Amino acid sequence: MLIAVGIVYNLFMLKILLIFIIFSVDVYAQKLFFKRGNSFDIDRLKKDHKIIPVEVWNYEVRSFEKYNAFNLKDILDAAFGENKWQNNFALKVYTLDTYTPLIEMYKFEQRFPYLAFEKSDRSKFSTIQGHKDKIIDLNPFYLIWRENYKKKAARRRDHWPYKITGFELVKHPPFKIIPEPTVDKDIMWGYKNYLKQCIACHSINSVGGSSGGKMFEEVKIKGKTDKYLHRFISNPRSFGKKKIMPPFPKKINMRSTRIKNIVKYLRYIKNRDFKEFEKNLNKTNKSKYLELLKTLKDIK
Repeated sequence: MLIAVGIVYNLFMLKILLIFIIFSVDVYAQKLFFKRGNSFDIDRLKKDHKIIPVEVWNYEVRSFEKYNAFNLKDILDAAFGENKWQNNFALKVYTLDTYTPLIEMYKFEQRFPYLAFEKSDRSKFSTIQGHKDKIIDLNPFYLIWRENYKKKAARRRDHWPYKITGFELVKHPPFKIIPEPTVDKDIMWGYKNYLKQCIACHSINSVGGSSGGKMFEEVKIKGKTDKYLHRFISNPRSFGKKKIMPPFPKKINMRSTRIKNIVKYLRYIKNRDFKEFEKNLNKTNKSKYLELLKTLKDIK
């Protein structure tokens, strides 16, 4: 009887182990999906696309990192159809964690995006990011940008998505977070900067990422002065070394003005009655917003 129980127990544990192994392999399998588009695994990507060695500068360790990667523009052509993805507003990036940034499409058009899948020397597929003080596992894919690091010092590698599993085309910005067409230009520019710097980690009315907490619900601004918010956005670590939120890009032009306008946008959007706003957002109003989006496209 004891022998039979032991055999059953061992078989049960073996089954659990096999499930764990299968799950682990699946989690780190190098597969890439595209919502409403084609999907590829690493073998298909290697077969259809040229493997390109890309060298990028890591500011944290003051040295270059070398990756094997694919030209992401070519992959987007294969996934959505040649030249059919450019007319969208952004790409939404899906990852294994809660980081889901919206990256505006003009960046992919004007710059040089690559999808890395391994280190060129076949060492561990990882990197170091200073604000987290730890080694970051990049599997299954890592979005990198080939550029002259001396001329693009404002770029932050901590905003380069890793652990990427898929992409989705976003036709236009969600109307929920766009200011009214008649608002002050400072608020409009604050919205654009919030979109670039904040929304990947902080959602507004369910639009955006969640790794940094929901804006207004988990991240409270009520009772905080503009000076406090400006200081926090500028350098969160001035409030404690354990803060993982990165500082606002230090070498970006008009840095202080951008932060002030983000604060103005947050004050504005915090007071919006979202239910009433969505109720009144009929087709006529949406057409006005679409016209607004054309002018916003030129604001970088």
